[in-house]
Amino acid sequence: MSVNLTVVSGANQTSSVVTLVQDKDSSWKISMPLPPSMTLMTFCHALKNGDYQTAYNQLAGDVKNQLSEAAYETANRQQVTQAGGIANCTVSNVGQSGPLAIGTITFILGNGQSSNTDYSLVNESGFWRINGAR
Repeated sequence: MSVNLTVVSGANQTSSVVTLVQDKDSSWKISMPLPPSMTLMTFCHALKNGDYQTAYNQLAGDVKNQLSEAAYETANRQQVTQAGGIANCTVSNVGQSGPLAIGTITFILGNGQSSNTDYSLVNESGFWRINGAR
């Protein structure tokens, strides 16, 4: 469920619309229109720092329904360890078309290799979420 909130000043001037989104726990959150690049950056830095919960939270609902957080963490931890960790990561080539977006994350691995991964994103109730790697 979501609700649009319009702020009106004492002079009857309206300001930007903010969307309030109710999550599955019935908590209300402000949905800020952040670009899909922010989701990819959050995901990128979470993986680099070993924060698998934050990385998992960037995934779309359909992806989460197919993969538990524990399974996600185990798989990613093994991949990152085998590569000697993630030394750095950058986001590029982000494009948006309506409720869909794509973008590339370049991972610089601890073993000196680099890896480019293209991700597809979907807008879920005002939040960009990663729908899969392409």
